[in-house]
Amino acid sequence: MDREVLLTSLAPAVRDVDPNQSIVDVRPLVERMASTVWQQRTMTAVLLGLAGLAVVLATVGIYGVLAYGVAQQHREIGVRRALGAEDADLRALVLAQGMRPVALGVCAGVLGSVAAWRIIESFAFGVPA
Repeated sequence: MDREVLLTSLAPAVRDVDPNQSIVDVRPLVERMASTVWQQRTMTAVLLGLAGLAVVLATVGIYGVLAYGVAQQHREIGVRRALGAEDADLRALVLAQGMRPVALGVCAGVLGSVAAWRIIESFAFGVPA
């Protein structure tokens, strides 16, 4: 509905109820609500984008750490293979040594997310964790 049509139809009804009441800034409720929550929506979109970027960077970082570890063990893996090591044993070796930094990173990430959760919780008024 057009704003002018709405204002002309509501003005007489408001004057009938209270003649001293002024009518200013007539807007639909949806428009008024949208204008009050735009900051929260923008902040949420920014945080969502940064979270996605963090996931991509973490994935690339884990891959890089594992690739570097395998490159450092290249000769050792070759010697073990020459001495008759099974593929499963070599995979277990690489994963065991490569996952140590990953496990430390996961622990640090969990601690960081708990700290961030406390901070974000302070921004969410009236919303339980």
